[in-house]
Amino acid sequence: METNDVIPEVEFEQRYAWQIGGWLILVAIGLIGRPLIYLYTIITYISDIIENDYLKIMYEQARNNSSFDLALFILWETLVNIGFFGVSIFLLYAFFTRRKYFPIVFTILLVASLVIPILDVVLANAIFGLEQEYSTKDTGRTVIAIMIWVPYMFVSERAKRTFVF
Repeated sequence: METNDVIPEVEFEQRYAWQIGGWLILVAIGLIGRPLIYLYTIITYISDIIENDYLKIMYEQARNNSSFDLALFILWETLVNIGFFGVSIFLLYAFFTRRKYFPIVFTILLVASLVIPILDVVLANAIFGLEQEYSTKDTGRTVIAIMIWVPYMFVSERAKRTFVF
């Protein structure tokens, strides 16, 4: 390469990409734990369905052509948990391979982690009239995480120079 050749910006970014370090280590720790938490949640949820005979109740509702509210709610809950698990596995890959799209997908997961539990409580109240416990502590924790990590992912030099592939 001659001295007056210019390296294209993308190639330059990738050649001199920063390694995962700094505050991103905290993100890595959280990302490693997330799939385990979601897997535990899925297993616990399915065992609750089995222990409480919800499958039998759903079968009876289907047989009697009555409401499918319980079945739809359980399906919703199961799909959401499986979705969170899948996205968390995908995020591990995106993080450790330092993909450009990581900050966007990470932000989507954080926002979904705030919105979906609220939607879950609203649906349970609307469908069943149940006063489901709602954790303001968990919501507060998620809001704080969003306030810290979303700007960090899009503003910090570390994130900009790490996620370049």
